[in-house]
Amino acid sequence: MRLAELSAGYREAAARLDIQISRLRRLRRGTADAQTRAVLANRLRKLCEARRQCRELALLCEHYYERGFYRYASDSFQGLAP
Repeated sequence: MRLAELSAGYREAAARLDIQISRLRRLRRGTADAQTRAVLANRLRKLCEARRQCRELALLCEHYYERGFYRYASDSFQGLAP
């Protein structure tokens, strides 16, 4: 599998996360219970982080072989390690 193919997969995953995030935001707006809202807010934070990571990985995979692409130290696979 090539990095360009991986990039498309990350973009698709980010799009699916967008749908989930929108659904949870609507659900949170319609919920009056404070505890439920807090649980939903926590879940939203995690999903937003996952979406951000998917987008970053997609961008990295798309431009990995382009000279001068690395703007920051974190823009490498080594910077993505847990």
